[in-house]
This record gives sequence, C-alpha cells and structure tokens, in this order.
Amino acid sequence: MIKLKKLHAKASLVWGKQSGFALSLVILIAVVLVVAGGTGYYFYKTSQELEEIGEEVVDETADWKTYRNEKYGYSFKYPLECRYGPMLPYCKEGPPEERPPECLCFLNGENPDGV
Repeated sequence: MIKLKKLHAKASLVWGKQSGFALSLVILIAVVLVVAGGTGYYFYKTSQELEEIGEEVVDETADWKTYRNEKYGYSFKYPLECRYGPMLPYCKEGPPEERPPECLCFLNGENPDGV
C-alpha cells in the first residue's frame, strides 16, 4: 500500500508539471496566432488601400490631339480647345493673365520659334 501511495504521489507531481507546461504552451500558441492574425490583417488592409489609390489614376490627356513636326523632330499633345495657327493680333496685347481664354492656347505650325 505504501508503494501505491508513492506511485500516486509521483504521478501527481508529473501530472502537475505537465499541466503547467501544457498551459504555457497553449498561451504561447494563442499569442503567436493573435500576433500573426493582426499582422496579416494590417497588411491586407494596407494593400487594399493601395489598390484603391491606384484605381483613381485617370489619363487627363487621353482625348488630346498630338502635334508632330517631322522637320524639327518633335511632337506634343494639346487640348482640343487649342487653336492651330498664328496668334491672333489682339492676343499679343497685355500680360497673359489678362488675355481672353482663346489666346492662352494656340499652336503655330508655320513658325515653331513663334509658339
């Protein structure tokens, strides 16, 4: 009977140590899962925000016309509202900020230096 009590005491001691170790292991695994889940959620949300920002990019010059000068080897895009030809005489009067809208955008294909 004494041997049985000693065996029971040893089993209780081992079981108690294992129980404490198991509890520590469960807590450690839970903490790792929470940290990994939080990190994953953060990166998921951040990548979604970057995608949303990327979708908003619009090419504002998509419908513009392109002027090409083969002689001088250059080209550029310009809005549809621009006028092609020499600058109107009344557009040369006064500072640019005081000129009418039709004078602010013009192209002169005959005299590239006059553009």
